Amino acid sequence: MDTYYDQNNFFLEVIHKQYFNLEKEFNIVYDTTQKGSGRGKDSLIPAFCDLFNIIYTGTNPYVNSLTSNKYDWTKLLDYSNIQVPKTIKITQNSNFLDFSKELFLDKLTITKPNFTYASIGISKSSLNSSRDKAIEQAMKINNTLHQPAIIQEFIAGYEIEIGIIGSINGPIILPIVGISIEEKKLLKNSFLDFEKVSIDDYTFYLFEEIAPKKIISQIIKACNKLSSIIDFEGHLRIDMRVDTKFDKFYIFDINVYPHIVEHSSFNFAFKSLGFETTELLPALIGNAIQNYHQYTSDQI
Repeated sequence: MDTYYDQNNFFLEVIHKQYFNLEKEFNIVYDTTQKGSGRGKDSLIPAFCDLFNIIYTGTNPYVNSLTSNKYDWTKLLDYSNIQVPKTIKITQNSNFLDFSKELFLDKLTITKPNFTYASIGISKSSLNSSRDKAIEQAMKINNTLHQPAIIQEFIAGYEIEIGIIGSINGPIILPIVGISIEEKKLLKNSFLDFEKVSIDDYTFYLFEEIAPKKIISQIIKACNKLSSIIDFEGHLRIDMRVDTKFDKFYIFDINVYPHIVEHSSFNFAFKSLGFETTELLPALIGNAIQNYHQYTSDQI
């Protein structure tokens, strides 16, 4: 196994034919995230691998680029009748008069960077019940992170994460994992900001332990529908908020580089099926080989 901390080193080795190991049947790339900033940056490695016909475990360049733009995929899902929070995009050139009819801005909202993962740019001050404060926070993101911001209606209730593995036989939806903060499953107005995420200040539980079967079935149906709209290989994670009465759920994030380390919902769900942490990465690699060559699982 070779490890790269800068994608440019990997690119140069491939271009100069130093990467390929002819003694191995497969050359496979597992990438986490990439250096750089701006839209579509995480599509660089899969696009490069496609160019050189190298197997990789993640999603394709198109899905990478699409899911890196929160506003665009939110509108796509909304158009497809998949429940998402009401959302507007704020840029430095925004005309705020255009938002005068958006009544949700006068309620509880959360402001986020449009192009980032892992709660980067999200803090306690991201949650606001004032239209002016929310827009002020959005402009701060414009100026400091040099990208558009989105303002979304905030859904008080539960937070859940669903890992999905895209296989040639259709999406494999892992058990739904709930997020617990300070040992509380009903988060109400709490949420995962960057401070909590960076120090793993949260825990997991199986959502099916507390949620009615009806809402579980609806969530799985929505995940299958999303998988048919955003056609992907590899694996990703969908994050949702569920209201306090278990009546409605809203997709607020799609992460194509979900953590699979021991403290992660992806690993928690995988282990709940009876597997070990050490089996997760081999499973994702085997899935990538199967997708690429359309082998059966018995042949891998």
